[in-house]
Amino acid sequence: MSSNRVVIGVTGATGAILSLRLVQYLKSTGREIFVIYTPSAEYVAHLEIGGIDRITELADYSYSSQEPVSPTISGSFD
Repeated sequence: MSSNRVVIGVTGATGAILSLRLVQYLKSTGREIFVIYTPSAEYVAHLEIGGIDRITELADYSYSSQEPVSPTISGSFD
């Protein structure tokens, strides 16, 4: 099965710019992008790139890890 869906987890590790570049690249290839980020990722992204929204605004869907509504946590996510 081929899928154009990509789920990216962004943590509080330094390197928010790498997450941003990855999302930019995947967006350019036409992928459907889901970003899930931790509270630590929000903090680090604020320091390194000016905010997590620089990443999430490029994604098709974005969720905080604190939100239990992400479809990616369901066993039916294909």
